[in-house]
Amino acid sequence: MLTKTKIIEYLKKQNRYKIDSIDKDHITIRKGSAIVTVHSKKFLQKEWVEFNSLVVKNADVDKKLMRMILDINYKLPIGAFGLQKDSIVFKHTILAGDHLNYEDFSIALMVVASISDKYDDIIANQHGGTTALTTIF
Repeated sequence: MLTKTKIIEYLKKQNRYKIDSIDKDHITIRKGSAIVTVHSKKFLQKEWVEFNSLVVKNADVDKKLMRMILDINYKLPIGAFGLQKDSIVFKHTILAGDHLNYEDFSIALMVVASISDKYDDIIANQHGGTTALTTIF
C-alpha cells in the first residue's frame, strides 16, 4: 500500500518521535507518555490516514470529565477526544492516497501526540485510570 510507505517515509524524515513498532496494520510512535498509532484505511472508496491515541484507560467518566473534553474539542481546530469502551481516546483522520503530503501529515501527528501527551496525566490525576504508557508498558 503506497500510503503506508509514505507514512513510514514521513515518520523517518521528521525524526521527532520514537517509532515503537511497524506491523502490517499500523505504526506506533511515542511522544512523552503518549502512544499514537497511525494507519491507513479505506472509506467511501478513498484512502485515509487515521491517527489514534489511547489517552487514559479506566477513567471515572463523569459529567465533569465529559464537559472538560467537550470544551477542549470545541477549542481545537483538528482532532477530537472520544470514548472507546472504557477509554478516553484522541483521534484525527486526513485524506490520503495521492493527497497525502508531508506538512499535513506532520501537523496531524503533532496535534494528536501533543494533545494526548498534555492531557493524559491531567485526566488520570483528576479522574483516575492509567495513561497509555502505563497501560501498555
